[in-house]
Amino acid sequence: MGIKSLLEYLTAFILVFISFAVCSSQAKSINPEEMKSQIKYITEINGIKEFELPNGLKVLLKSNRSVPLVTFSIWYKVGSRNETAGQYGLAHFLEHMMFKGTKKLKKGEISATIQGLGGVYNAFTSSDGTAYYETISPKYLEKVIEIESDRIKNSTLDQNELNLERTVVLSELEGDLNNPATHLDQKVRGLAYEISPYKHPTIGYEKEVENISPEMMREFYKKFYSPNNAAIVLAGDFNEATALNLITKYFGEIKNDTGNIYDSIPKEKEQIKEKRTIIKRAGSFKILEIVYHVTDTKDNDIYPLNVLEEILIKGKKSPLKKKLIEKGLATEVSGGTEANRDPGLFQIAVSLTPKATHKKVEKIILNEIDKLIQKPSSKKEIEGAINRIKASYLFGLDGTYNQALNIGYFEVINNWKQSQYWIDEISKVTQKDITKVLNKYFKKQNRTIGYFIPKLQKGERYEALPINTGTVHNYKKTSPTEKAQTFTTNLFKYEKIHLQDNSDLLLYKDIDLPITYISGVIKGGSSLLPKDKEWYCQLITRTLEKGSKKYTKEEIEEILDNTGSQINFSCDEESFKFTLASINDNLPKSIDLLFDILMNPLFPKEEIEKEKEKLTAEINESRDNTSENASRRFSQIIYPSDHPYCSNTFPEDISLIKKIDIKKIKDVHNSLIRKNKAIITLVSNLNNNELINQINDSIDTGKPKEEGEINIPDTLLRENSRTETIVLKDKMQSDVFLGHAGNLKRTDPDFYKMNIANYILGGSSLSSRLSKRVRDNSGLTYTIYSYINSSHGKGEFAVYFGSNNTNVDKALELTKDELKKFVNNGITEEELKRAKASLIDSFVSRNLSTYKNIASTLSGIEFYNLGENYINDYPGIINSLKLDEINIAIKKYIHPEKLNTVIAGEYKNSK
Repeated sequence: MGIKSLLEYLTAFILVFISFAVCSSQAKSINPEEMKSQIKYITEINGIKEFELPNGLKVLLKSNRSVPLVTFSIWYKVGSRNETAGQYGLAHFLEHMMFKGTKKLKKGEISATIQGLGGVYNAFTSSDGTAYYETISPKYLEKVIEIESDRIKNSTLDQNELNLERTVVLSELEGDLNNPATHLDQKVRGLAYEISPYKHPTIGYEKEVENISPEMMREFYKKFYSPNNAAIVLAGDFNEATALNLITKYFGEIKNDTGNIYDSIPKEKEQIKEKRTIIKRAGSFKILEIVYHVTDTKDNDIYPLNVLEEILIKGKKSPLKKKLIEKGLATEVSGGTEANRDPGLFQIAVSLTPKATHKKVEKIILNEIDKLIQKPSSKKEIEGAINRIKASYLFGLDGTYNQALNIGYFEVINNWKQSQYWIDEISKVTQKDITKVLNKYFKKQNRTIGYFIPKLQKGERYEALPINTGTVHNYKKTSPTEKAQTFTTNLFKYEKIHLQDNSDLLLYKDIDLPITYISGVIKGGSSLLPKDKEWYCQLITRTLEKGSKKYTKEEIEEILDNTGSQINFSCDEESFKFTLASINDNLPKSIDLLFDILMNPLFPKEEIEKEKEKLTAEINESRDNTSENASRRFSQIIYPSDHPYCSNTFPEDISLIKKIDIKKIKDVHNSLIRKNKAIITLVSNLNNNELINQINDSIDTGKPKEEGEINIPDTLLRENSRTETIVLKDKMQSDVFLGHAGNLKRTDPDFYKMNIANYILGGSSLSSRLSKRVRDNSGLTYTIYSYINSSHGKGEFAVYFGSNNTNVDKALELTKDELKKFVNNGITEEELKRAKASLIDSFVSRNLSTYKNIASTLSGIEFYNLGENYINDYPGIINSLKLDEINIAIKKYIHPEKLNTVIAGEYKNSK
């Protein structure tokens, strides 16, 4: 995938907040004169300053004072490309072990310390690098610097901990392999490459992970985790001199164990003939993957290749979307250019619909590539593709984490400076450049083609499945201006304006990027519809962009393709949501487009039929997904069949979609959207009066709008709990849900008591009780968490985990035992103290870390009527919670004796 898409993919990996411990500081203090002599200033580009310590450690600083946060990250130039036979998966395994303690920090203290300070943290490994990061309040910067400096050389890599974490890593690997697209991608890469280490998956292979020893890991760790092979990237609200002093204080005395350790890898030989592979295994959907060898990030060809992926695959009017998705032959087309330190691949992956054949889809793809070679894209198409890349790049700079990610990612694949001239180089791409790379790389002898063909049992049929073959692995929802009110918080101020149609507009102006976000929500959702009509809501979200009063479908596609603006619609049981992301230069046009298609859609008959067919294929795709099967059946057990939170069976959903009456679509749109007032948040630094007037006029339909209703009935607990198993073939890991119906709304007084209780039980990622017991201490699962679905309706309490089929019983036993202890004994005063500190200090990083998050958070505050001072009030709300009241609430809302359990996978009860 291209740089843009990979950055978007990585951003999704931010884990939610993580108990409190204090680490002693042993690094010596350094005065300013000593610091100047130890740290060398190198250069500055676009506000990014580069420094270097005498030990070779690179330091990159990016000041961003828009939000009181910092992201501290350290990047090691080591990934799966540095592994050799017998140790594939070692770099990723080591990343896991770096959280297991050092000589100073015991097991669990790294996660506990960062969580106690309200930090958001994680780590990830790719082919070319490994990164560790923390997003946290600036006042705790020293603590995270201390932690990272400690584990660069002092991780214990204990044998017992390695054995426990091995099963966690294997669980992650097995979860990946539950997706047939992963099997196909590994087979295609392994065949396409002859000698490059890129032929091996970052997560490794089961047998090799099983055989990795502490000695092997220590040798790898000692070699590659050194200052001269690392770069620190710090972005956010910090004082430069203080930050440099701290970095020098903690990292300046760390010595390198080796000299120049950068490994050169075998150079891949030129492929001389087309290669093909076929995988046949249990499944219900077909996949096609085509890859071409291309170049590395240092080569200027990388720029036209990225523009080409936009033209061929990603644009609204891309030929593959038009010929495959719109013709009903595919549900998804993805791929693009990999951005690697060494030559990578250009990938095209397609999820086929039941009526499509591999040969037909392959022929269409190859024909479209040939057409581009014979008849180059127009200058207008190229300009649109470049504009989309520019827009996505700017959106990708939203927030301290994303800025640090952008800088660090380029540093490990080439050099951080490339991140600053990337857009300039993309802007220079011409027709000639694209034709050149098409002729150079897209040859028959340079490609490898793979088919995934499911082996069907009698009575089964082909379905379709979304593709996800990401190779990054992690460790872990009147005049308008005359009535303006201003609300000031400790963090920022925003205005609330009542529009002439009764909608509310929230304005936030303190933004330092030339982009604008709009986040809107309309109360109601599918719960307002009869159960047999609930799919109307989803179909509306998918057909709003198919034509409106002012814009044809083709005009909508062209505007979005040429501007890079991003418009999204979604619908759930309680609301209809819409969002817009736009570069400021294109904002007036984007706003006009958004509200015309939202308020005045045409719903063309032929487009509705296409989307019904596609939606049916996508519903079918879930038949092979363990998590979807388990969660769907779990909801059917705990809720009555007519409840909005109850999922239908797969055949029921398909039948309901087929029965959708096109003539009634507009009536449903009017009742759910057009007649109801909206809550709109605008985050922009442009002239607000002009934008307010435009939004006010655009959303007004001439009639005052009503407050949307939300209709979620209460549900009684089942008296008799149930356990069910859904058998899915060729699944190494089973997904498990256990829990019961709930009795708590978001607006109930007990919400915060149970919110903090669940945080301690299983909502705080790696430091929760469930994670410690089932993952850290037993190594039975990669992911385990609990949740309470409290919204305008009273949702379920549940625990989810994924586990190897042979470990399911033990994981269930430990989970149930921990739930009983939690309810019987409650939480402790120390746990409550830590959780309070964590939730309060992490409020900004969880809710306000990006402008996009600010937009959605303000809309959410208004949606739940939490009050204009909610952000200021939040610390007081959390601090007012009392231990005895929380423990009483736990007994009221969690019932271990009434748990319903669903297991989906190739699980066979071992008892």
